[in-house]
Amino acid sequence: MQVARQVSIWESEFLTHHVPPVCVKSGRPAAGTWTFVFGTPGQYVTSTRLGGMRVGIPLSKGRLIELTVLTAIRTVAAAIGVPSFLVSLFIANPPPLLRPFATLCLVISGAVAFWLRLEQPHGSVHRLPSGQSWLLLVGVHPNFVDALNRSRPAAAAIFSQDGKWYWDGAQWVTNDFPEQWWRTFFARLERLPWWQVTLGALVVWIAIGALAWWSFHR
Repeated sequence: MQVARQVSIWESEFLTHHVPPVCVKSGRPAAGTWTFVFGTPGQYVTSTRLGGMRVGIPLSKGRLIELTVLTAIRTVAAAIGVPSFLVSLFIANPPPLLRPFATLCLVISGAVAFWLRLEQPHGSVHRLPSGQSWLLLVGVHPNFVDALNRSRPAAAAIFSQDGKWYWDGAQWVTNDFPEQWWRTFFARLERLPWWQVTLGALVVWIAIGALAWWSFHR
């Protein structure tokens, strides 16, 4: 059994695609990236506005499928559980099984969110006085650490000039991984002004409330 390690990666290495296409969790060849936002040490609310760093971490196909399934379960369970629980509170005579069903959905969503937290890479952002930033990843597979260390002295020979291809010792493999559209879409939400996010959430909740009222009074 190989012991996980920690590794420091400059933000510039992410921006120039000079990160080997090796899964940071399993050490296997990466099939894509998953975007995470890492915060500074002691930062509980992860956000780029609070000094965090948004980067794409290379992961294997199995890890990507696992995170996709868990994220879908968490999102669907929360989307069903929250409005159902609110309806059970404010409707005069809700169905008897509505509140237990909503509670079950919320418990599932919370448990899966905790599972996701355990499965995702962990790290913290650090900065030099000059403004340069790096990400300290912990619990990284040794194969990723070794691939990163080998690539740095010979970056010009291992990475193509545009950083989109990587020489693994036998062949050139792509280093320009796709992102699923929904990841990119939700990642852009953080860049929206807070009043737009609040207004959008308010409109959605009003629509849900109106639909619930209509369903129980038609």
